[in-house]
This record gives sequence, C-alpha cells and structure tokens, in this order.
Amino acid sequence: MKLGALVRADNGGLGWQTAALCRMLEPSKVMIIDSRPFNGAAVKQHPERFADYWSMITDGFPTDEQCHRFLDGLTHVLTCETAYNMELIAEANRRGVRSYIQHNVEFLDHLDKPELPLPTMFLSPSAWHLDMMEAKFPGRVKLLPPPIFPQHFTRARAANLGRKGKRRFLFVLGKPAHGDRNGVMLVMHAMQRSRGDYELVVKSQERVQPLLRDRRIVWDHTAPEDQQTLYEGFDALIMPRRYGGLCLPMNEALTSGLPVIMSDTSPNNAVLPGDWLVPGEFKGWPQFYRLNTASYCGFTTSGSHCRDSSSARAFC
Repeated sequence: MKLGALVRADNGGLGWQTAALCRMLEPSKVMIIDSRPFNGAAVKQHPERFADYWSMITDGFPTDEQCHRFLDGLTHVLTCETAYNMELIAEANRRGVRSYIQHNVEFLDHLDKPELPLPTMFLSPSAWHLDMMEAKFPGRVKLLPPPIFPQHFTRARAANLGRKGKRRFLFVLGKPAHGDRNGVMLVMHAMQRSRGDYELVVKSQERVQPLLRDRRIVWDHTAPEDQQTLYEGFDALIMPRRYGGLCLPMNEALTSGLPVIMSDTSPNNAVLPGDWLVPGEFKGWPQFYRLNTASYCGFTTSGSHCRDSSSARAFC
C-alpha cells in the first residue's frame, strides 16, 4: 500500500489532527497545505513536523496539477475535513486510487452538492450523525476517531494532577460556528451569575473582542507550540457544546488528566451516563440567545464571522 496524506502544518486543530494521523499511519508522502493564504499571513507553519516524509507544499489550496502529481505512485489518499480541491478526489477515482475524507459533517459539501465526486470512504471522527451519513452514503462510511497518543500529554497530566492554589478552568472557544456550537454564550451567562474566586481562560484561534468584562476571565488567542501546553495548568475543561459533542479537545483534555464538564447532547449522551452530563440550555435560553446572537457572530476583530454552511444550520 502506498498512502498519501494531506496535512496541515499550523497549530490549529487540523494541524494536530493530521500530524497524529501521520504518526499512526506512516504515509509514503504528504501534501502540506500552507494555510496562510486563507487563514492569515501571521499563522505560523511547522513543515518540519513532516521532515521524515516525502512532501510537497502548497500555497493555500492545491492546484489541479499538484493534485495529479501528488497522486503519482499512490494506491490510497487521505485528507481531513476537506479535499481542498475536489479534483483530487475526481482524479483519484479516475486512476483507481482509493480516497478517504475524515469529514466534519457540519462543513461537508457533499451533503448539499450531490454532483461532487465521492471518495471511496467517509471516515466519521465521532458517532455524531453517523446513522445519517450511513443512510445517505451506504457502504461509504466508517467510524474512525482521530488518534491520541497519551505519551504526548504526560507533562500536562502530571502538572494537572498535582495542581494546587486558585482554581483555573479552561474553555476552548476555537473559532465561532453556527448556532453557538461551542456554547460560548452559555459560559458567559454562567459567569454573570457566578461569584466564585477562580480564573477562566478562554482559548481562541484568533484575537476576539471580550464578550464579558470580568477580572476572572483571560481571553487568550496565542497558539501553543505543542498540544499539551493548551491543557497544562488547569483543574477542568468546560465544554458545554450545543451540538457535535465528543470533539477532539474533550478527548485531549481527558488524556491530560482534566475532568471535562460536558453537555447533554449527541453523541455525549450516547456513550456517557446521563447523570454525568449537564443541560446544554437553561430557562429563558431562547430569549437570551436571540438577544446575544448578533454580537457573538461578529465578535472577531479581524472581521471574520461564524463558520457557516447549510450543513451546519441543518444540524445544530
């Protein structure tokens, strides 16, 4: 088997996810997607992570010619969330190369664009909407959660399990998504009603305008140089997702020795006891949400807005 993998070399979720898949699968070659043209010139790249592989580096989205050249000599090709250029899948199909997309169902174009070329297999990172995917693409869907290597979180686990002093909590905001997916407004609502003496670190992938002025909240948009730094030095991760639970930060936090406060949503409630989970909404939530949605969806200083698609709107 000759496997090619499309990878990201930044410090975002896809960067860590694709690096972990390469450690597990050991591909024959990698296509490094330089995300700066579509994520901003300041996004630091780390192509050295893939120094042990034959590689080619794109300038943003790969061209048709790059897709064709990358497929030379391969029998299988894997990408995460998106193909970046659907010509990759189309040409793989023409050559008989088996193709795999570890998709994000929120942003899966195939759901509302049936004319797109289909990969050999969709790899679901969690059980969220797995039944729907299997019904829509029969014989083309497998459950394959992203790998997590516990040895890469040993420092954070030791620090967290031995922590003393003022309580510190982590909330991973990431990037805004349709319908307040990560529950940022739920957290802000809870902070308005809490009087405890603790620190809450809100971690985002880009600079944000604080939604709430509170001395206990630290708004942090810096990019950690390794995965475990994100989770080091805390007492718990707060992750009240409104949809699409069991995300990668939840699993990485647990591996780092942090308890995770999760909401009662799918697929959390399919694999965990109900009394372990907290409600994802509260009395008066619909009115609170309507009043705050506009300010939330435009809160980034860069002028970008919530990640949105018809798929995301349908599933939240």
